[in-house]
Amino acid sequence: GKYDQQYQQAAENDGRQRKESKD
Repeated sequence: GKYDQQYQQAAENDGRQRKESKD
């Protein structure tokens, strides 16, 4: 439950950061 939410949120944040860095 909570773990899945945290993991999903972290993955989204990481994806955004990578996208910004790449851009």
